[in-house]
Amino acid sequence: MSALEPTLPASAPGVGVPGGGQHLGLPGPEQRPPFRPPSSAEDSGSPPVVLALGKLPCQEEQEEEAEEEEEEEEEEEEEQEEQEEEQEEEQEEQEEEEDEDEEEQEEEQKEEHKEEQKEEQEHEEEQGDEEEEDEEDEEDEEDEEEQVLLSEEHPGLFFAAAQRLRAQGQLLDERVRVGGRAYGLHRVVLAAVSGVFRARLRGGGPGSPLGLAVAPAAWEAVLTFAYEGRLGPAPGRDVLAAAEALRAPRVSAAARRRCSCEAGGAGPGAEGPGAEAPSAEAELRETLRSIELLYREGAGCDLELQAGGCRLRGERGPGRGGGRPLSPLAAAGGTGGPGPRAGGEGPTRGPT
Repeated sequence: MSALEPTLPASAPGVGVPGGGQHLGLPGPEQRPPFRPPSSAEDSGSPPVVLALGKLPCQEEQEEEAEEEEEEEEEEEEEQEEQEEEQEEEQEEQEEEEDEDEEEQEEEQKEEHKEEQKEEQEHEEEQGDEEEEDEEDEEDEEDEEEQVLLSEEHPGLFFAAAQRLRAQGQLLDERVRVGGRAYGLHRVVLAAVSGVFRARLRGGGPGSPLGLAVAPAAWEAVLTFAYEGRLGPAPGRDVLAAAEALRAPRVSAAARRRCSCEAGGAGPGAEGPGAEAPSAEAELRETLRSIELLYREGAGCDLELQAGGCRLRGERGPGRGGGRPLSPLAAAGGTGGPGPRAGGEGPTRGPT
């Protein structure tokens, strides 16, 4: 038995009776109030101290610390959000600045490209102007050269030299038989006035002698026109027939003028007073121009010489007539070919 439990006398009712004190008229355990040990206040006789339900100081401090931590966390989250917003704003500003910079660069590039195109156009225009000026200068120089090459004296000197060579039998590369007689001549001179001889010149090679069924006097009139620029004495009809057979338009025109004069009663060798006919010098100049065109075309030229960066074309010799052919180089004023120099003697006769 505990020391705090009250002792009961043995004579107390219900003591020692199992199952409670119902047997002796005492209350049972269900009806008895619970046993409460006496406190020190009861022992001392002072009023009892009633403790109010509350929290301990350590718990309050912990809760306050937890609240402070939560507030700090919330503040940190807010600061992070603000920093993120600031970063986003900065990024947006940077992107806008970059876009503006790109636009400015594109505009600058466009302006630079336009300026470059403008400069190129100006440069091309300047080059075009310079080229035009150079072309004009070259044309002027060519005109001056042509004026020098086609002077009034040069055609007469050239054909005078050709006549001397023909009389000497030099540089003859064409043979023609008319009326049982053989004529030696320079093919390039006849090619300048006749389509028949022009075709033979372009064909190259010496070729066989050419036979013509024309009047001998008419043929000699054609030869005189080729070497002297005027028709020799022969009836106009015969000369016209020979010119048509040789396909010589300028000779045909001169023959028609002669026929017109003959119909008017003029002499057989006259061209007719007041007739609008080219002079002999003009005809020789035209013949020389035709020779130059044939030379530029390369007709009859089967030899090319190179010297000092220049190329000169000519013909190989010897010709069928016992000499080398007359080169068109003389028509252009050249002295490197086998042709005669204007106003001078030609090369010596080749081997037979």
